[in-house]
Amino acid sequence: MASTTSKGSIRNKLNIGDLALKGKRVLMRVDFNVPFGNGQVKDKQHIEGTLPTIKYALDKAKKRLLGKDVTFLNDCAGEEVERAVGESDSGQIILLENLRFHLEEEGSVKDKQGNKIKADKDAVDKFRASLYQNLVIFYFNGAFGAAHRAHSSIVGVKLDQRAAGYLMKKELDYFGRVVEILNDLFLSKSIQQILDEAKAKNVEIYLPVGFIVAHDIKSTETKEATKENVVAEQTKQNTITIIDGGDTATVRAKFGFVDQMSHVSTGGGASLELLEGKDLPGVTGLSDKLLLLIKYFLLSSLRSSIHSFYC
Repeated sequence: MASTTSKGSIRNKLNIGDLALKGKRVLMRVDFNVPFGNGQVKDKQHIEGTLPTIKYALDKAKKRLLGKDVTFLNDCAGEEVERAVGESDSGQIILLENLRFHLEEEGSVKDKQGNKIKADKDAVDKFRASLYQNLVIFYFNGAFGAAHRAHSSIVGVKLDQRAAGYLMKKELDYFGRVVEILNDLFLSKSIQQILDEAKAKNVEIYLPVGFIVAHDIKSTETKEATKENVVAEQTKQNTITIIDGGDTATVRAKFGFVDQMSHVSTGGGASLELLEGKDLPGVTGLSDKLLLLIKYFLLSSLRSSIHSFYC
């Protein structure tokens, strides 16, 4: 397994609750990539999941979230953003434009013809620096769903204290348990190795190739099985249950099962890669609590030694 997951270290990352926020300016990377339909947000999970982090930060500034005005800017980097952030007041919330409108966020994209377009390195460096200019002290990553992507806003913010927001922390807490169990059991081999071995031994997985769409289920037996919510029943027995995948979570929300599960993940691809044992850039890029503590202890000791020397 990869180093991020081998010792359960994903649960030892710095989080928002570890920081003294009063009077500090913070940058929060959110995941507002939500499904739309008929001009309406179909699933608000990603948006609602960020609110506890925003509310906590405002509470530390002695401000209230309810009825709070939000300033929306037409860009996420550049002079306009730097000026607005630099002039912001305590407790002010500024929502920046979509990061992916800039090529420098992803680093490379494909045009409509399928041709790969790569961003200039100097432009990427300038873009990344612009994200945390103007006295931003802390960086919060609340975008677990994008944690498997080495994008500029995920890995390019070089602040000393990079913490998980509450949404990210919750994801790491739950998946940290799962990963620790898998490490102790059978996943010493990667999923790909298992698939390769299965292929070599002619193990086949049979999937349906044809479907008939029906408006109702006539079979009584199938109907009764469909009504059962086995996972919810297991949750009542103190079993940790996790729903993952955007469509799965949306269906669960539609049928009112969300509150009957331990955790509904926003991960999707990020969750799958984490379970495979891969290092997620958005997780490895967070500060480690222990390393940060050691660093500040050494700096404090050094300052004390210098002070004693001059005294």
